Amino acid sequence: MMMDPTTESIAHFIGLFELKMEELRLRQDYLEFRLKQSLPDETPPMEVVGVRLEAPYQLRPYDPGLDYDPQASALPPLPPIHSATWHEIEIPPVPGLPPAEFPELDHPRIAPAMAWGFVIGPPMSIVTVTLQSARLYDDDVMVNGLGAHFLAPAALHATLAGLAGAAEALEVLGPPDIPWDGAWLAFASEVLAQMEAAEVPAGGPAEAWLFRGETAQGVIIDGAAAEEAPDWQDLMPHYLRPEEELEESIPGDDADGAATDGETLAARTEDGRAASETVREHDFSRDFRGHQDDPFALEPGHEVVAGANTAINEAVLASKWLDASLFVVLGDVARLDAISQVNVLVEHDTIDGLATYQPSLAANIAEITTVSSHDPDDPASPDVLPLVWDVVRIEADLIQVNWVKQFTFASDFDRAEVTFTASATFLGFGENEIVNSTVLNEFGYLYDLVFVAGNMVDATVVTQKNVLYDSDRITTTGGGLEAAAAMPEPEPAEPEPAAVAEIGAPKAEAVTPAVEVAEAPADEAPDPAPAIEEPQIAQPEPPAVSLADNLLLNKATLETTGADSFAEMTEKFAAAAEKLAEGAETISREVAQDAMFAGREALRVLQVDGDLAKVNLFEQTNIVGDADQIHIAMETLRGELEAEMKLIAGSNALVNLATVIERGVDSKIMAAGEVYDEALIHQAGLIDTDAVPNGVAMSALVNEAMAFLADGMLEPEPIGDEIVPTGSSEGPAPVDVMQTLLA
Repeated sequence: MMMDPTTESIAHFIGLFELKMEELRLRQDYLEFRLKQSLPDETPPMEVVGVRLEAPYQLRPYDPGLDYDPQASALPPLPPIHSATWHEIEIPPVPGLPPAEFPELDHPRIAPAMAWGFVIGPPMSIVTVTLQSARLYDDDVMVNGLGAHFLAPAALHATLAGLAGAAEALEVLGPPDIPWDGAWLAFASEVLAQMEAAEVPAGGPAEAWLFRGETAQGVIIDGAAAEEAPDWQDLMPHYLRPEEELEESIPGDDADGAATDGETLAARTEDGRAASETVREHDFSRDFRGHQDDPFALEPGHEVVAGANTAINEAVLASKWLDASLFVVLGDVARLDAISQVNVLVEHDTIDGLATYQPSLAANIAEITTVSSHDPDDPASPDVLPLVWDVVRIEADLIQVNWVKQFTFASDFDRAEVTFTASATFLGFGENEIVNSTVLNEFGYLYDLVFVAGNMVDATVVTQKNVLYDSDRITTTGGGLEAAAAMPEPEPAEPEPAAVAEIGAPKAEAVTPAVEVAEAPADEAPDPAPAIEEPQIAQPEPPAVSLADNLLLNKATLETTGADSFAEMTEKFAAAAEKLAEGAETISREVAQDAMFAGREALRVLQVDGDLAKVNLFEQTNIVGDADQIHIAMETLRGELEAEMKLIAGSNALVNLATVIERGVDSKIMAAGEVYDEALIHQAGLIDTDAVPNGVAMSALVNEAMAFLADGMLEPEPIGDEIVPTGSSEGPAPVDVMQTLLA
């Protein structure tokens, strides 16, 4: 393309100008280089000094300066470390052979341990004390001039304290303090007295169930028997569930088994089930240098999270400490298993003054199971009896004590005025997580015969409480949230005594606060419920506005391998126990070779001069307040931005998990004194999700509960630690850094 003379002159000028600029740049760099070459080197030359190192000394081996050579002949002979009783066995003469002659022994009743004996160690006492307490105050305040009216947090704290007192009043067990002075039988007597006095009130606002003895066995979920307990992680609120990476689908017939970006790859898992994974679209921006994922990137849309708090108490004890085939006790025997579970939920949600309903889940799951350790494929040989035995003595009490106390308190009463002015927004006022976890593994010895000169106590007590106050109040300017929060309200169901809603389905009392209190007769087992193999959570997809979807779960599991049975004391074993208590060193052959020990060649015997006590005490409490007050400018969201919003003001999870696993053998217990064997399961729930007409005041159900359960409930005794309300948000030291947004 030809250029006109004017354009060509301008182009030449620009080219000359660029060349001149480049020449000037190169000249500047060249001059700086020449300048550095012409400057003298100011660094002085390094002086080199010769150094000669000498080490004329040679290190010798370490000599502690001890010169002691004991004479072996001067030492007296050491006594045998251990000995076992020599038993005379008559050998009948064999026809045709002369009678056998045995050499004379210096000690005809004692044989060296190297030839006949065996050594077993004495058991050790175990004491663990675990106190875990966590407190969280997250009362956020964010205002931007919309003029919304919020309730003071002090009133919400007072209501939460009252509900905590109501939960404490619903309990039937108040475990006594651990008797560090050794009064184990008194401790068991006090627990037994509380178990015998436990009862459910004949009327009142709460549901309660009570099972004793044989009826307190197996899996019980809110007063109904079940074949299997569900996995608690399957019951979590929608917002707190992890996203699944693989989704089950119908397997395809792809020949090569490959897939490109955006297509679906079908495969099979190890158990043969079909699974599919969708390959995401390829992100070409990652192929270029300098690409980094933005940790603060937001997905399109607006999301406000004022709930989604998690409080978990978990305690696990795996014990294989001490067990025996036979226990001989000169005192009393007390064997107690007790579980008390309480859930309190108050949930009155409103949007622009109108009550809205969304389901939540509260469940008490208790499991007490005992299985035999007998192996039918390994029968004992009646022709084999113990030839040797060893007695180990403990000249004190032998105890195993595990005291675990876990307490969580969370105050998340958020107040916020929200206006959206961007394309993507995330406001996080909640999503707090509190976890108390304890795992204990304890191991010991297994004996064949245990003598106890004192008393024998075996007690496991578990108390669990969940308290949640989640009455959210949402106000808007412009409206439009009612449809986003709307869910089909369940039809009222006919109340039945001691009934329980299916896991995952809304409870009947959430619509009609019917009061049902029932106690199972002592000689009648609870009605069996359908087996819960893989619980199908009957919950709809989470709405855009979630004000409920809370989980309150208490789960206690007492699993024992080795069934205990009681038998009358025989004269033979009673006499042996008396002699050992008076100081005897061994037992007679008549006792050692009892038919009960057939199949054993050696007998392991333990003598406890004091008491034998196994005490497991678990106390778990969750108290969470999440009554949020949020004011949203909806006209800006819908009018100017034309965007949707996701609001999470519920979705809280309060979980108590207690597991005690004991591994042992089938035991028979002989007691010279009294025998106490009792089991108890108590479950109670105060669930108030009834609609409140004005959307502010507490419903009549909760007021009735506080008046019915105890007087002065607004000033309850501290649970674990005192519940202290947060200070005023206008003070000089705000509780939460979010409150600084007031400025």
